[in-house]
Amino acid sequence: MGLDRLKSVIALVADSTIVELKYSEGDTHISLVRRAEGVVPSPLPTPSPAAEAAGDGAPREPTPRKAEQAPPPAASDGDFVVVAPMASIFHRSPSPTAPPFVDVGDGCEPGTKLCILEAMKVFTMLDSECAGTIAEFYVNDGDEVQIDQPLIRIRRR
Repeated sequence: MGLDRLKSVIALVADSTIVELKYSEGDTHISLVRRAEGVVPSPLPTPSPAAEAAGDGAPREPTPRKAEQAPPPAASDGDFVVVAPMASIFHRSPSPTAPPFVDVGDGCEPGTKLCILEAMKVFTMLDSECAGTIAEFYVNDGDEVQIDQPLIRIRRR
């Protein structure tokens, strides 16, 4: 694939609502993924929150639980619902032994760390977009979540 053709494919994806595109032609393989606005990947120096030590000392990945797909209770006026920008595993803390970033009843400001989403060993930190109080978690730590699935309800101040 020539550079001009690649540029035109990138431009087409940028001007569309496509979130992810994978393309293969012969030995050429291209994968384009658009990040959700306001989501910045955050490298974490800690091991995967999903990794656990096995009896033989080798890391072992537990099977993620699927989050219940029942619709969340309606948010009252003024509440803000944080939704998953991608299909991933939901983590409330940076590691299995660390405390959660936030809990129900905690206050938050724009930029407050809320959770980590893990997809293919890439960790994306979700930050609060508003000031308020954490009112409810719609999913549990370690749950598998889908794109646009409600995760956290914040009662705005």
